[in-house]
Amino acid sequence: MIDGLVTLRDEIGAYYRGAGQPTVLREAFRQASLFVPLTDDEDVYMGSMGGVHWLCAFSTEAEMGKYCASRADMSSGRFITVPGWRLLNAGGNPTCVIVDVKGEFPMSFPPAPTVI
Repeated sequence: MIDGLVTLRDEIGAYYRGAGQPTVLREAFRQASLFVPLTDDEDVYMGSMGGVHWLCAFSTEAEMGKYCASRADMSSGRFITVPGWRLLNAGGNPTCVIVDVKGEFPMSFPPAPTVI
């Protein structure tokens, strides 16, 4: 699992340097197991805007800690680890995932396309 996170962080870095490859980045995200914080009510925190669900995930516990420290409803410090591919349709709904939202190199991933 750690290798998947290293690959994801490397690909995000490449993207910020202008050398990113979208297909490689998305596959690295799908393969990485990410830290997903839980609210104090033991729910995965999700927001919604314009009909799209948003979920924050993190590449390290330290990155997650920065985010949780800024939110009153996430003081428990509890989390789950989830592979990226499962996050893109969390709860059966199209979901945008933001990785390391308070980090130096945040990255968003749009919902998985629906197969028709």
